[in-house]
Amino acid sequence: MLTHRIDIARFGRFRDALIADPYVVGAWSFGQLIDTNVRSLVFDRNHGTWSGTGITRGVPSTTIPEGELGATLSGSAKVLVPHDGSGFVMPGDSGGRTLSLAFGDGDVFGLLSTTQNDATMRCLGHKQQGGSPTGNGWRVSFQNGQLQAYAKVGGVVLCDFARNWPMDGLEHVWQWFFSPSLGVSRLFCDSQQLGADQSIAATELDINGGDLCFFQFGDGSGGGFVGTPWLAAVAREGNPGIAAALDLCRVRTAITPDIRTESEPVQARHGFNDDEPLQTIAPPGSLTCALDNSNLNEAQKQGYYTPGHVNASSGFQERNPIRWLITGDDGVERTRFRGFIEKIKPVAGLARDQLVSVTAETWLTQAMRMPIRQLPVKTNLRSDDAIRYVIDQAERPPSAVDIAICVSVFPVVFDDIDPETPIYQVLSNLALNEGGRIYERADGTLVVESRYQRLINTTPDAFWDEFELEDLEASRGIDSVLNVIRWSIYPRRIGNTADAVLASMPARVRIAPNEVLTIELNYRDEDQEQATIGGTDLVTPVATTDYTMTANEDGSGINLTAFAVVTLPAKDQGGASVKVRVVNTHSDLPAYFQTQVRGRQITKFDQIGDEERDDASVRAYDARPRPITFDYVTRVNEARAITRNLLALIGTPFMAPKLAIRRGVDPDLELDILKRDCGEMVMLREFMTGLDGSQRTFINGAQVSVGDDTRLVGEYTVTRAGSARNFWLAGVSGYSEAGLTTVAG
Repeated sequence: MLTHRIDIARFGRFRDALIADPYVVGAWSFGQLIDTNVRSLVFDRNHGTWSGTGITRGVPSTTIPEGELGATLSGSAKVLVPHDGSGFVMPGDSGGRTLSLAFGDGDVFGLLSTTQNDATMRCLGHKQQGGSPTGNGWRVSFQNGQLQAYAKVGGVVLCDFARNWPMDGLEHVWQWFFSPSLGVSRLFCDSQQLGADQSIAATELDINGGDLCFFQFGDGSGGGFVGTPWLAAVAREGNPGIAAALDLCRVRTAITPDIRTESEPVQARHGFNDDEPLQTIAPPGSLTCALDNSNLNEAQKQGYYTPGHVNASSGFQERNPIRWLITGDDGVERTRFRGFIEKIKPVAGLARDQLVSVTAETWLTQAMRMPIRQLPVKTNLRSDDAIRYVIDQAERPPSAVDIAICVSVFPVVFDDIDPETPIYQVLSNLALNEGGRIYERADGTLVVESRYQRLINTTPDAFWDEFELEDLEASRGIDSVLNVIRWSIYPRRIGNTADAVLASMPARVRIAPNEVLTIELNYRDEDQEQATIGGTDLVTPVATTDYTMTANEDGSGINLTAFAVVTLPAKDQGGASVKVRVVNTHSDLPAYFQTQVRGRQITKFDQIGDEERDDASVRAYDARPRPITFDYVTRVNEARAITRNLLALIGTPFMAPKLAIRRGVDPDLELDILKRDCGEMVMLREFMTGLDGSQRTFINGAQVSVGDDTRLVGEYTVTRAGSARNFWLAGVSGYSEAGLTTVAG
């Protein structure tokens, strides 16, 4: 018997709770797919860097409802966050916020899983003088199946205790709470305190000069962490409720009893809306349903699902993570949607249907809103790795990724991206330059296909014929034909030396005493002010050569250049612009600052192009052209390979079916609906449309719905796969055999 369930996480999102501590110092996600930079999630400071080996990247969390990526470590990798000195002060703070947890209470916490239970002391995180696990400072570590906490100041140990930890390989929230003001320290797992309070002296930590290291000790002693970390944070409040608050964010609440399928079916859609071959990225997926807003709902409260109502359900609001799961006759529960609530629309009027319509959308909606930020130029980068870099810039990652090894290699990429460009747009452009596709599966996994992926897939996932189809709408026409592609590329040249002036300030800016100022500069060609350029291998500005600081705006007066500290943080070095960070260290005098930035100039020349034609198709259907501009493909042969692949797909009319399958009495058909997803190959057989089961087609878009009768309906858009005879792929069975795909002529 088919059953289904919708649940939401209404107690907040995990990342939001991680950084919600009023005195958080730094917070980090360890889910980078390729980038070695580990950005702090707060205050744009205390960023870290990955180093070492044995890192499996992009490991999805199974307990965070909104999704999170982590890294599985074998004990040979670490994240290093440089020593932060005396820290920083935010408005309202009574003292500095430091990674050393100096001069007050503090917390260190995060999410991890591990099974490593041995006698080696393995670092989870520490900041100690000299990087030693016995130096002044603090550490959290694992040893002999226990979580350990240690703090030392002035050579005196303040606390050194351990509590048993569940080495079960499951995801657990961890927290070390350190409170000299209360005279106690505690360790937590999820919402539970581990053991009794540990008494400590009322002595505070002070600033130590060690770097903050996660997963290895700074001096190389002991052992590295073995397991999977997802997130970690350091805070200066001393809040014993952090672990419980984080654990609560992982709780899902079922709202299934209040779903009104008799008024509106539950319906989830994902993937592409049609078989248009030049679409490179799918629109966001969506889910719609109706909830009972009358006193007949489970809470017996009118207005229960109306945010802001006097009877409103606590925490029910937009941005709640939501998922839809369906269990078939085989007893397996499958996710058919995962995303976030976007719209809540109550029906007004006591005499009308007391319903609330809910619309949810997937991660790609967030990708449309999140800017790419600064992304440095990369050279000789394959397109799948370029896509990984882009995903790493997202404020929130997708819940999981499945990225194919792609084909295109970009000599230069990211040299022309405005930091405010939406991530969705950049992903779409990269997919076009690969000739591939990006879409989401029903479970929220972001999928990246290479341009040849469907060509080399010869194993069908399903066979459907007229006896299984509830409805089939098939059309064939010349409008579906594309037989001439006029392509354009932009050749580039990278300068040989890093001495070109990439950007300069047209006028001086005022900096108050001890002020920190960030100045964003766009790259411009010195000889052609209106021409944009790219830049790489930036040189940290040199006093007098690149920047000066004076007492007066016109450059006169006291020369204060020696009081300027100028840096180009790695995370702020973009391919098309850069952020310069300058500090006026003078304690009394304001100053006027001006700088230029040098590096290797990337010149983007005027576009060149050509066209690829399917002559047989042109003779049969006349010329049906389409222009394509490749931003990062710079080689003619690469452009031709992509366009020829497209012509092989769309040079002839295609019987493009949209089909529906309804669950009847056949449980196997129900399972087929539940199992099928975008990107899977299906063979179709229907006599009147001429679909004879021999043509390989792929699901391009899928929609699943459950109505009042709990009958399952699957609706699909499929697209053609292309012919292997159009390509020669060395070493791939079916694409390189003499006389089959390799022929004379």
